[in-house]
Amino acid sequence: MIGSIFPVCYLFRRHFRREEKNIRRQGWKWALAAIVAAGLCVWLLHARVSTRAFDWGVAVASLTRLHWPWLLVALFPIFGTYYGRALRWEVFL
Repeated sequence: MIGSIFPVCYLFRRHFRREEKNIRRQGWKWALAAIVAAGLCVWLLHARVSTRAFDWGVAVASLTRLHWPWLLVALFPIFGTYYGRALRWEVFL
């Protein structure tokens, strides 16, 4: 599709196909890198959480003092934006 707009792309088509094959051939390296990155994120999160003591009593107390009617009122504009975005995309498409 892009080639029909930009005829210069036909000159580089052979190079792009080679590069695409190389990426497919080295897919295991990408998977390994993703696994290592995910493991690093988990380790960093664990290290961050384990150094601090979490006080569950304070968390429960703050949830009990929560003004639930205000929370419900706040949910209307939040979900209303999803409806508005859906209408906008319906017009775009």
